[in-house]
Amino acid sequence: ASADMADLCQRVALPRLADLGPAPRQIIISMAAAPVPFGEAAPEVTQFFESYRVENGTCIWEMF
Repeated sequence: ASADMADLCQRVALPRLADLGPAPRQIIISMAAAPVPFGEAAPEVTQFFESYRVENGTCIWEMF
């Protein structure tokens, strides 16, 4: 999942930053095996979360 998440950061999140205004300090990518409403616990659903910083137009993985 880590390669897919890095690809989502690079190809989906980064291009959208220009539309947001001030650049965020961090990009969080989440991926789940099924839809889960934001903020709700779902122990039966596998979920992944990764954090990235943007440096020179590239997503750099950071440990939480």
